[in-house]
Amino acid sequence: ITTHSPYILTALNNCILAASAHATASAEQQETIAKLMPQHYHLPFANVGAWTVNESGIVESIRDEEAQLIGASLLDTVSQEFEGVSNALLDIMYGA
Repeated sequence: ITTHSPYILTALNNCILAASAHATASAEQQETIAKLMPQHYHLPFANVGAWTVNESGIVESIRDEEAQLIGASLLDTVSQEFEGVSNALLDIMYGA
């Protein structure tokens, strides 16, 4: 999947988390996990590659090996940028 959407990346992180939780869960917990996210959506972290192109044009991985997720810092940065633009536009519109 090629995307610029932090929402898609967050959804993929949920798929990764579901696979990780399922792997160590009890049978009862696995049923709860399946209700939250059906097993056919579970995505092992080992099967995920995620990259970004930085300001210098260099491709770099955004996989967080420690957390076993797609890097949250990139998602937070994108959200902060969007929020900053939104706030500036609202300031202009409403004279803050």
